[in-house]
Amino acid sequence: MAGDGTAIVGVPTSIAVFVGACAAGPMNTPRNIFSWSDYEAAYGGLDGGELGHAVRGFYLNGGGEAWIVRTDSADPSALAGEQGARTGLYALDGVDLFNLLCLPDLRRLEGGAWLDVATAAAAYCGGRRAFAILDLPAAIATVAAAEAWARTVPPALGSANSANAAAYWPEPQVPDPLAGDSLRAIAPSGIMAGIYAQTDAQRGVWKAPAGTETTMSGVAHLTVTLNDDENGRLNPLGLNALRQFPVYGCVAWGARTLQGADILASDWKYVPVRRLTLFLEESLSRGLQWTAFEPNAEPLWSAVRLQTDSFMSGLFRQGAFMGMTANEAFFVQCDSSTTTPADRAAGILNLIVGFAPTRPAEYVILTLQLQAATDAD
Repeated sequence: MAGDGTAIVGVPTSIAVFVGACAAGPMNTPRNIFSWSDYEAAYGGLDGGELGHAVRGFYLNGGGEAWIVRTDSADPSALAGEQGARTGLYALDGVDLFNLLCLPDLRRLEGGAWLDVATAAAAYCGGRRAFAILDLPAAIATVAAAEAWARTVPPALGSANSANAAAYWPEPQVPDPLAGDSLRAIAPSGIMAGIYAQTDAQRGVWKAPAGTETTMSGVAHLTVTLNDDENGRLNPLGLNALRQFPVYGCVAWGARTLQGADILASDWKYVPVRRLTLFLEESLSRGLQWTAFEPNAEPLWSAVRLQTDSFMSGLFRQGAFMGMTANEAFFVQCDSSTTTPADRAAGILNLIVGFAPTRPAEYVILTLQLQAATDAD
């Protein structure tokens, strides 16, 4: 059988995409970069806009591979783009894989304009098994305003979209070389994408990108200094706090998705749980593509179970799941109970994978439909 002996390989988890306006570079054409010097060579470096500072923050904080999409303006229509023309977000249709999406120009938008672009971004991520780091409007300048935003705006994204996004507040302040190194507030998304990448590399996508080890390089201050009480008002609403401490500097102090409000009790409350799920779905989908032309019967199901179990066991040994044993940590099901005669006739193979994420401890169930040959083939 074609899949026998072929190991499923985990996909990358922290390829970042930056979509926004800048002064130079190819327009609406994704370009792959691997360093800040690559960005400077292709897009001219800092130019007074938001995009350059976000990319610079990404690389200062551990980022690696990225894609850049330059839009012709920071207007909502340019950022969201058009699918038929492959502009804005839809320029990414030509990129095979990315994991994190940043639109730092969001901080310049407000109200309906912000919501339109953020909704489009989160929905696009949902279709690509990616995760958006959404920047709040710069006008959100007080704890009360941030609290009001967290109560009203994430629900307007819709539950499917809010599960695929996170937001951080307040804004970091960085020295601006274009203004004599005076401090400038910037969107936190690029910095946080770098911290995600660094955490993934050091600990794994299942580790929350938060805590004392997430010191934000290049950041001098935050626009608002939160205390524990204020942090405790924002975090239960699903808005992740950035904090400044005397010893650790400026750090990320929350790891919730925009569906992470306590009142929702969502399976996708936590960033690492959602991102681990996206990683598993993408890795299994790609790693099992060989099933498309195999007879949809027990020999195929057995091979799928074997490969999937091996992949999940490797992740268990790395600490990706809760449980003292592999049997406690995950299960794999692919047999006649998951794939009915009607499924077989339609060339559909159903694989169910359950796993216990490190937090919360309940099982999360994945159901994947794979292609297999029909009974008539």
